[in-house]
Parts: sequence; C-alpha cells; structure tokens
Amino acid sequence: MNREDITDRILYGHYLEQLFAIITGRIDRFISVLLLIFGSAIVLNGNPFFFGISIVVLSAIQLTYQFGKKSGAAKKKAFDYLKLYTNESKFDDSELRERLLELESTDDIIWPCLEPIALLKTQIRLNVDLQFQEKLSYYQKVIRLVCG
Repeated sequence: MNREDITDRILYGHYLEQLFAIITGRIDRFISVLLLIFGSAIVLNGNPFFFGISIVVLSAIQLTYQFGKKSGAAKKKAFDYLKLYTNESKFDDSELRERLLELESTDDIIWPCLEPIALLKTQIRLNVDLQFQEKLSYYQKVIRLVCG
C-alpha cells in the first residue's frame, strides 16, 4: 500500500465517521423532540394511551441504541482521522500506516448504507473525474440529504 492509498483511506475514514456522527445525532434529536411533543400532548388532554405507549417505545429505542452516545464517539473519531490526515506529512509511510491501522482497530460498526456516500465525498475531495465517481442510488441520495 503506497502513501496515496493510505491518505485516501484516512480521508475516507474521516468522512464515514463524520456521516455517522451527523445521522445518529439527528436521529437522537428527532426522538427527543418527539418525546417532548408526545409528553406535552398527554398534559394537553391528548389520548394518554397512544401517547404513553409512544413515549415508552421511543424511550426504549433511545435507551437501547444510544444514538447520542454513538454520535459523540463518531464525532471524536472523525476528528482523530482528520488530525492524522492533516499531520500526515510528519510521518513516514510505515508510521502513517501503523497510525491508520491503530485508528481503524478501534472503529465502531458503522451502517453500510453510509459507505458509498463517504466514498463519494472522498472522491470529490480528491478531485476524481466525474465519470469515475461513485454513483448513488435514490435511497443513498436520500440518506446523503439527511446527513447534510
């Protein structure tokens, strides 16, 4: 693996973690807003059974998947990748590869639907010719829109 491949992988890792941080953060905030709305609906004489069950389900989802915690961890990891990418000129090839492997060894499992979007962002950043860039499906374009 040459130096260019290593820096490409570092940049790809940064974008993948960044996308994961954004989408999980938005999901966490969306669930929190729904909890506030549903809680207010109960106070304002809404259907207590429906809104109560909704609050329980949303709270269980939030507690189980911990989107806010995952978002914070991914944001820190994206920063670590960006820091390595920014300082890559300070390392020789083998040291840079070792640092990349060290970062990758602590990666969390990220949703596979974000991988093509991260690849496209990396290709755009590296000025890959448009005809060779990753093509996104309609579903992936919607996810890209949600991720910002």
